[in-house]
Amino acid sequence: MNRSIAGAAVVLCTWAVALAQGGNEWADSNARISPDGKSVVFQSTRDGQTEIYVADIDSGKATRLTRGLARDEQPEWLDRGRRIAFWSTRDGQFSPWVMDADGANVERYAFQTSQAVPGLAIVHARSRRAAFTFIDADGDMELGESKYNGREFRRLTDNTALDHMPSWSPDGTRIVFSSLQGGSHDIYVAHVDTQSVTRLTTSQGNDLGARFSPDGTTIAFQSDRDGSAQTYLMNADGSDPRRLTDGEGVDAGPVWSPDGEWLLVASGDTEASTRLVRISSDGEELGFLLEDDRLALAEAQEAARRAAQAGADADDEQPEETGLLIGLRELEIREGGKQK
Repeated sequence: MNRSIAGAAVVLCTWAVALAQGGNEWADSNARISPDGKSVVFQSTRDGQTEIYVADIDSGKATRLTRGLARDEQPEWLDRGRRIAFWSTRDGQFSPWVMDADGANVERYAFQTSQAVPGLAIVHARSRRAAFTFIDADGDMELGESKYNGREFRRLTDNTALDHMPSWSPDGTRIVFSSLQGGSHDIYVAHVDTQSVTRLTTSQGNDLGARFSPDGTTIAFQSDRDGSAQTYLMNADGSDPRRLTDGEGVDAGPVWSPDGEWLLVASGDTEASTRLVRISSDGEELGFLLEDDRLALAEAQEAARRAAQAGADADDEQPEETGLLIGLRELEIREGGKQK
């Protein structure tokens, strides 16, 4: 499928789903696929409040994990998929929390190094090392790395710009992240062994949410360099950047499937009405992830089919009705003439 057609189809399908669901607008976003590739955790405003949900990838059935008046968002898998970390306002401030994969045992997220108190740590599955952002003594948000237990802390960035959104390479040797060092958000990569940093993008837009493909050769990220937030790919060294989606709305927050064959993006006409959509690595739309979106789309398509059929039937009947009315009128005139 042509990329522009695929992108437009995503937006149109999302619009149809919203229409079938009573015109309700909500945003499903910040999705993360579990290490075993069977589940996806994401945030959603579908129930009026920003909460954390988990869904089975095969069936698309979603389960709500958090409840209450607090804002719960930005989930990440921990402990090889056994736990989920997320940010929440439940204690009156925006801070990291953690819970079991089924939503039980919610508690404050406790991770601390010898030299910094970081935010939510992203742990590499095999090396068990953690990548995280932290506020240094000057009040700047920097990138750091340590063992999972907080030992062997190493600072990877040292500047006055905002460094955030870290993500590991599959082999655990690099951390890709976004930074405002150049005046707008660009993608950088930190080499853990040498503690050196390389800039990968230099666009005029905001490049965010970079993630390595499972084989480590490609990086997916979102950018508004051409207008709305869309999904882009580039080689791991920053070469050959190319736009993967081409919708009129939003196709953002890409995450890779474990086999690298497809990506999951938040797609919609606006950021306030996104749904989780699967696209292939060459830009072809593969359909909605969640079951209720699939059902709503099927209902919208069936309603459109019936409306089109009703219109076609009306067009077919119109000449017959017109002819009948004309015939009756002619009969009335003739009969009237005879009476005279």
